[in-house]
Amino acid sequence: MADSNAGPADSRLARLHARVAAPQAGAADCLAFGQKLLQGAGRDKIRQREALAALVRAYRLDPSCDPSLLHAIA
Repeated sequence: MADSNAGPADSRLARLHARVAAPQAGAADCLAFGQKLLQGAGRDKIRQREALAALVRAYRLDPSCDPSLLHAIA
């Protein structure tokens, strides 16, 4: 039996991923996606790298989108 709590979180992550994949994705989209990925990454190195890439993209698009972003990237 599937975990009923996994559905909404997975669908939110899928929606964020679709927004980030769009050419017009903004810093807020990348930031939200990166933070959500990082939250659930645990020790998964692939998810950690994907989250880092999204956070770096957010910073490149708008360095002031989140005051703690540079700290999260470092």
